[in-house]
Amino acid sequence: MGAWGVGLYANDVAADLKTTIASVLRLPLSPEDALKVLVGAEPSLADPADESYTDAWFVVADRFHRYGIEHEPTHELVRQLIADGTDLRRKAELGLGESDLRARARVIAQLQQRLVTPHPKPFKTGRLKRPQEFVVDVGDVVTYPTMDGVSANPYFKDWASARFSPDGYGVALVAERGRTFGYLAWYTMAVVAATWPAAPSLDVCLGERVSELHAGTLSRSHFTRMALDRVGRVEIVALPKRTWSAGHPDSAAIHDISIANHLRVPRALTPRSPRLRELVRR
Repeated sequence: MGAWGVGLYANDVAADLKTTIASVLRLPLSPEDALKVLVGAEPSLADPADESYTDAWFVVADRFHRYGIEHEPTHELVRQLIADGTDLRRKAELGLGESDLRARARVIAQLQQRLVTPHPKPFKTGRLKRPQEFVVDVGDVVTYPTMDGVSANPYFKDWASARFSPDGYGVALVAERGRTFGYLAWYTMAVVAATWPAAPSLDVCLGERVSELHAGTLSRSHFTRMALDRVGRVEIVALPKRTWSAGHPDSAAIHDISIANHLRVPRALTPRSPRLRELVRR
């Protein structure tokens, strides 16, 4: 069970859905098709019995309004959930007290009032014209400069701003890639548990152990700012164990969590951790 409160985004599901909506609205879809994608991504939207049902629909309506998206069926459903008392009844069942219920009533009344007129300064969606390009291929073995075993922070425009002074090179294997909703690119990578004073060759890397799989995004600008470079390409024959992120790469794509967060050389791996040569074929 998630956290609950009187605000539109106090529910855990509602807070996560806010980010999902922002990602979905980047897709070149009509409001109706975008809503279908959202219902597929968030099960509570399709289940009136779900405890997060009203929270989820209120968030959809609020974010659609904030982005200047007009969708009358969503507005009508929200009006119904407010008018028939569904939301307040659900919140009372979840344990909100009388004062909190009064505060909740004010919050949803304000939402209903906002939906009456278009937003005066809607957010821009940053809509994509086409699926995001892939910048690395499955089987690529890439090197990257490191400082204390960690890659450069690509959210800084240059290494001086990031206070990044490289003292070695790390290596990672691109194990998988895909696109969430058919548009948002993601990757899974396993990091080699070693660093070198200069960028190593593929042959030098093969005997080293590798970490579990991690998932993340990788834009062209991040690729450049981290100074990634391909030293070879291999055929994947086996995969290491998955972390939570690699098990849910769609989450990394929706929340735009850069693979840079995982490009850090592991300090210690168990003897059971595979060596790179056990996972690939030249």
